Amino acid sequence: MKIRAVTRAFAALLSAFLLLDNEAIAKEKENYKEEIYVVFAVDHSGSMNSYDSRNLMPGILSTFAEAMQNRNISIGYVAYNDTILARYPVAPVTGEEQQSGLREVISGAQNRGETDMGMGLLEAYEMLSEVSGKKMIILISDGETDLAHSHTGRTKEDSDTDMKEIAEKCSAEKIPIVTVGFGTKQEEVRDDLRSISQQTDGKSYEIQQVDELIEVLGDIFCNNMDYVMYEAGGQARESREVLYESADAVIFNTQQGTKAYLIEKRALRPALTWEEEAARNRQTGFSIAFTDSGENPAEGLPYLKSCRWTLAFINSRTGESTETELSADGDRLTGSVTLKSSGKYLVLLRSDQIMQNTYRLSDVSITNTLPGSLSGEGIEIFTHSEPITVDLTEFFADGDGDELSFELTSFPNELTEAQLYGNLLELTPVGRGRGEISLLVCDGEGSLAGSIPVRVRSLWEAYWQVIALAVCILGFAVFKILGRVLQRTAETAAPKEKGDCSFTGKINAYFTLLPEGMEEIPPLNFALYTYKDKKIVMKDMFAEYPELTDVLQLDRIFLFPGQNRKMILYHDCEAAVMIGNSIACRKTQYIISYGNVIYITSGDGLCELEVHYISMI
Repeated sequence: MKIRAVTRAFAALLSAFLLLDNEAIAKEKENYKEEIYVVFAVDHSGSMNSYDSRNLMPGILSTFAEAMQNRNISIGYVAYNDTILARYPVAPVTGEEQQSGLREVISGAQNRGETDMGMGLLEAYEMLSEVSGKKMIILISDGETDLAHSHTGRTKEDSDTDMKEIAEKCSAEKIPIVTVGFGTKQEEVRDDLRSISQQTDGKSYEIQQVDELIEVLGDIFCNNMDYVMYEAGGQARESREVLYESADAVIFNTQQGTKAYLIEKRALRPALTWEEEAARNRQTGFSIAFTDSGENPAEGLPYLKSCRWTLAFINSRTGESTETELSADGDRLTGSVTLKSSGKYLVLLRSDQIMQNTYRLSDVSITNTLPGSLSGEGIEIFTHSEPITVDLTEFFADGDGDELSFELTSFPNELTEAQLYGNLLELTPVGRGRGEISLLVCDGEGSLAGSIPVRVRSLWEAYWQVIALAVCILGFAVFKILGRVLQRTAETAAPKEKGDCSFTGKINAYFTLLPEGMEEIPPLNFALYTYKDKKIVMKDMFAEYPELTDVLQLDRIFLFPGQNRKMILYHDCEAAVMIGNSIACRKTQYIISYGNVIYITSGDGLCELEVHYISMI
């Protein structure tokens, strides 16, 4: 295979995926193209001849560089062995003169001498330090530093130290180092190249022949949201998706035979969907799905998982940027974000892939909720009381969860003195009446003119109902105590006349009405002179009939001896008690004379007792 044939094939390959038409751009979602700076650090030591015996690599790299013209990509080139053989500063390849100069540098370096990868990597890093934007280093080597026969004075340890330091700097500056190792059969060599790529979030490739470099460059610069490249075959053709708008085939001969590659342009559009309406200070989930120009869902996007994706929310009012990392979930990206400021946000989707554009998604507007009053309740203070302190966050709150600040604007100084300490309000009463405290409540973005009613009153105004109730309770207690005293007096007191009083005569008793089922009780007689006590409890007289004494409540009917053969009746029972035709009221003394009849009827009316007080004769 001739060098010219390979270069022409690769030129056609690159032109197929880099040629964008303006109409397609207008149809796609708005995106932002950053300038991309790429430096190739290529090993031109003698050991590389075993992998590129026909010297195909300069033609492939030159063709790639020429295909970058009028793109947003600037190319730099470093050819190294144990010295820097040639260098081309990082610059856009925009014209024939620039293309010729770069082609001359790439083609002019011959493979000879020892290998100092550290020196080549250091030179590439220093070239990138002069530019600003997206940067990437592509390190091409057989992966083994060999300075045993070098006359530069540098050692393998020097080279390894440079590689370690440059890898650390690139990692800190987010410059990926892509390593392409030729025939790296030794495990230690493969690990060194992989370590550099992993440390800097770059990719690592291992190839055996130089024509495999075409597929490596295709993977680096094609497999993204705009293009995809794959080798054409039965399997590949069957898996082509309808979302691809166009396809170009490139066929060329290699050492292994004829190969065909498809470069397909895609018009993928990311669309942002929220799980719920986005609001301030609230973590809200979202997902990003991809559709083609026909709004059909895109499927089979393996590169989603191979990239690190971020979504940036840029506040157009404050310029504040909030970034969140995304996770690949099938053919969509998912994540969540908390936006702390109100305003309109520009939403940008980015990945760490060097050739990936930044896509602008639908803008998001976040509104601020002003603080509000929690309740209409006011503050009450008592005259002549100590100062009180109230927490204003118990009266006001913010719907977005913002921390509030307060400003005291006015207060009724004829009622109270007021001092504000942060969110604490101290009030000292100086008068009596009603008023209003006015405040400015701020959540950091907006303010509310709030007010709190305040009342200063005396203890009597506040608690007159309690005091009145206490007086009623006290009066009732006094009444009960006096009643008990009168009862005890009635129970124990007898008329105080000359001489001692004693019971005389007798009592005849008749149960004129008995509860159903009880046998008739014959008349009963009681000689009163036999009672020596100064009080008779009628329950004791009818002790043989306890069920009847309970019904008639005879334990609460008392007889006392009086002067001139009289008795005194006193009761405190619920039964109906009558003396002749007169009702005997409770807790009242009644004089009983010979011939008087006492009627006692139970409350339910089922039992009745007649008591006749007569003389002994």
